Amino acid sequence: MSTSTPNTPPGGARPPEPRPLSWSERRRLRAIEASLVDADPALAYLFAEDPRVGRRRLLKRICWWSVACGFLLIVLGSSLSAAVLVMPGLLATFVVPPIAWWLAEMQPDDP
Repeated sequence: MSTSTPNTPPGGARPPEPRPLSWSERRRLRAIEASLVDADPALAYLFAEDPRVGRRRLLKRICWWSVACGFLLIVLGSSLSAAVLVMPGLLATFVVPPIAWWLAEMQPDDP
């Protein structure tokens, strides 16, 4: 009688979790996809990304970059005693990210 649970294979060892692709691996994969589409344009629908997914990713990226740049402006402005840098930094850190994140979450999930 086997002592394995339904989620583990009979040997008991689970396969390793897949790791996320690195930037160079993603670039290589996109190049392969592009060459396949060039060879047979009918395959283009396989690699077409839903534009809403791209928009969500872009909005979340804007959110994180806004926080980083805003924090940098706050630090730089406070060290130089320049309110002209601190105010946009506060805006970029505390106002833009919640709006961008909310817009990203408002993107529909299904096509």
